[in-house]
Amino acid sequence: FLLDCTSSMKAHLQNMKDKMYDLVETIKKTYPGVVLRIGFVGYRDICDGKVMRRATLPFTTKFEEFKTIVQNQRAMGGGDPPEDVTGAIDEAARMKWESNMRLIYHIGMVCCIHELFLECRLYMTV
Repeated sequence: FLLDCTSSMKAHLQNMKDKMYDLVETIKKTYPGVVLRIGFVGYRDICDGKVMRRATLPFTTKFEEFKTIVQNQRAMGGGDPPEDVTGAIDEAARMKWESNMRLIYHIGMVCCIHELFLECRLYMTV
């Protein structure tokens, strides 16, 4: 999952968290024999700096671990329009994917269209 955790999500963040939990529970109930690995990247704005900008949970099969990091995310930060979407996607792409089935659910409010994003490499993790 990629989740926008900027201040603009304040009114929606808990609802989005609940929808994420519901989706995971539905998948687990529908496909009980499948080993479900869940990863998470919560992101904020570019201006929020490296420490606050992203929260990451590498893939895990432990739903409670996933739920804890997601629940700890607060809507905060911001001040500029470009959310760190490219950085979040890059972070997710660097996780240890094992399955041939690869899926990212991206939940956000504002797209990252901004002149700074014409050169996306500036915001990717190196």
